[in-house]
Amino acid sequence: MKATEHLVDQLKTQIADLERFIQYLQTGKIKLKTPGEKVTKIAVSKDKCFERKSRDVKTVGAVRRLTAIIQMFIGTQISCSQRHFKMNTLKKSMKINHWGDYRANLELVVSELLEMLALPESHIDSDYMSDSEGAIAAMECNGKIALMVRNRLAPAIQHLIQHGLMVVGQSTSVVPFVDCLHPKMNNSKSSMHAWELILKYYEIKNGDYFNSTPARKLSQSFNLDIEGCKSSVSYKQCLLSIIGNIITSHSKYKRSYGSCFKAFVCAGLNSKMLINWLKFIFKCQPLVELYYQPWSYVAQTGFDDALHSLEKLNQYNFDLPADLAIRQLQNIKDAF
Repeated sequence: MKATEHLVDQLKTQIADLERFIQYLQTGKIKLKTPGEKVTKIAVSKDKCFERKSRDVKTVGAVRRLTAIIQMFIGTQISCSQRHFKMNTLKKSMKINHWGDYRANLELVVSELLEMLALPESHIDSDYMSDSEGAIAAMECNGKIALMVRNRLAPAIQHLIQHGLMVVGQSTSVVPFVDCLHPKMNNSKSSMHAWELILKYYEIKNGDYFNSTPARKLSQSFNLDIEGCKSSVSYKQCLLSIIGNIITSHSKYKRSYGSCFKAFVCAGLNSKMLINWLKFIFKCQPLVELYYQPWSYVAQTGFDDALHSLEKLNQYNFDLPADLAIRQLQNIKDAF
């Protein structure tokens, strides 16, 4: 606050100096004749007078524009300081809103999902029911689990990933006080989505080039992406492959970032690779340094604590519909 007040005082002083300079330009004129002095003839052409007047007008206009800009800057500085003070007072900023709530929510969702998976209904006994009854019961059970994963687990993971993420189009290289120059524009922007962060990882690792190679095309044609993932290198390849598949399948139907992220979580649980995939993403130091605030959950913990909770889910075999957001649209397309 003291630094801001000092800056405002300096700018006010500069504005006063500029206003005096404008008055000097407007009123200060060269006197060619004064009482008691000899008349001196100065031959000044009309062109030179016109040039001098136009130059004075341009100078006055430029100084006035500069004064207006400085006044606008002071106003935005004051409003920005008041806005930040109000946010801190009400504890509405993301920095004040500690990630503990998001972390506790993830733990709660994982516990509820484990309880659901442990229920007898989750394991259908085909000896005591017909094929049709077993299929219906299994479908209902899988539907509940799928809804739990998509509507509860995926958003819980998403909120932790998004804690402390930069605003879209911003990174840590941006000068901190630039937001105050355009407060209205800054308010209209939202923080980066978790799926956007995954896309940034995909760009850093040249995922498009990897998935466009003939070997990857052949592997995808024969569905060999998941089965061959036994080494750390193969895990990374599978991660790039699944991201590319989701981009290809969901972009043609213009699905949202949320749908893409849910598909990513479902695919990770089905293959028991979600934890490894998230590890690779958050171990990418350039990604974390570019797009996360120093106080974010990822920067502070490396996401390790959340991954430890998610490891409990690896004891179960999931068969979740990763393409749920586009399945109906695909069926409509196939029908025609």
